Amino acid sequence: MIHYDAGKWHLGFIFSLRGSVFQKGVVWAVPATILSIVLHFLAPTINMDADSSVGPVVSSYNFVLGFLIVFRTQQAYGRFADGAALLQQVTGVWLCAAQSMIAFSSRKEEHKHKVAEFQHLVVRLFSLLQCAALQRVGDLSDESFQVFSPEGIEPACLEYLATKEHERVEVILQWLQSLIVEHMGSGVLPIAPPIMSRVFQELETGIVKLHYIAGAFGCFVIGIHVFGGSDEKPAPDQVLLHHRLCSD
Repeated sequence: MIHYDAGKWHLGFIFSLRGSVFQKGVVWAVPATILSIVLHFLAPTINMDADSSVGPVVSSYNFVLGFLIVFRTQQAYGRFADGAALLQQVTGVWLCAAQSMIAFSSRKEEHKHKVAEFQHLVVRLFSLLQCAALQRVGDLSDESFQVFSPEGIEPACLEYLATKEHERVEVILQWLQSLIVEHMGSGVLPIAPPIMSRVFQELETGIVKLHYIAGAFGCFVIGIHVFGGSDEKPAPDQVLLHHRLCSD
């Protein structure tokens, strides 16, 4: 979804061309206007009774217009709600995966230092993963989401990640999977593989849902931060709500 600046009086976004259907609407509105003017001047010459013929036309027009507005608004809000719900599900499954990795860490004293390094790295990687996911599906003017400090991640890895503008999510996801496998062998994650497979499933579920959002909904612009916030309503809802408020 596109972020709309309502302005001081909450009417500025109506005149914005970004995300507007005005351009396509003009293509249909201009010929219809010309036709209406022509019929207006031709009506006396062809003996059209305005009282008997215009009324049904106006009624039919109002019915079709109302139906289209309601239908398109329902479609827009439905897609918005589905995209927001899926995005929250992505955050939820990745959060569960991070919590499982922390909970599955070894409690042995000899692994205390390695466990601390592992947990700090996991949190930082998941923070980068969430940021990259929001950048993937977002279309904001400022995509500099707040993340945890990348301390502990090799500078060469960060430089490589910066070059992968469209594959950052996949790269970070691969880092996490490799990190799990590496520490399962080092004793930091002393959990049976069948149980640890739950973490891999949650990581895969998140990336599948993210690809579905990017493919089915296109650029789904969100008005939330990395760890929460508020969503904006679709443009049709905003236009109708402000129109009703001004009319009332």
